[in-house]
Amino acid sequence: MEEQNNRVRDVNDFEYWRKLAKSDPQAFERAREEVIAQYIASLPAVQQDRMRRLQWRVDIERQRARNPMDAAIRIYDMMWDSVGKSMEALESLAEAMPGAAPVKGKKVAPPVVGKVLPFRQQATGTNS
Repeated sequence: MEEQNNRVRDVNDFEYWRKLAKSDPQAFERAREEVIAQYIASLPAVQQDRMRRLQWRVDIERQRARNPMDAAIRIYDMMWDSVGKSMEALESLAEAMPGAAPVKGKKVAPPVVGKVLPFRQQATGTNS
């Protein structure tokens, strides 16, 4: 068991994970959850809650999936949705900055220049 626990620490050992998943799916799931929990716990406190929520979403997609390939595709799609939202936010910020460089070939409108008109002051204290 000690050797198995040491092997769990090496998250990049594909053969270990493959063999464990094939021979004991429940042990694989427990080890997977343990490694993920350890990783999240190692993050700064301000990131941990967000990562727990993200992992919950990943786990829900895995449960909804018909098979492992479907799960991988669902998680892949989640990733690209997130990247797309980030890119849209960056594009919006870039477009809002006057004189900024174009984003993805878009032309950014030049800053609006106009003449400032002075307001006329009304005379106070005069009654007609």
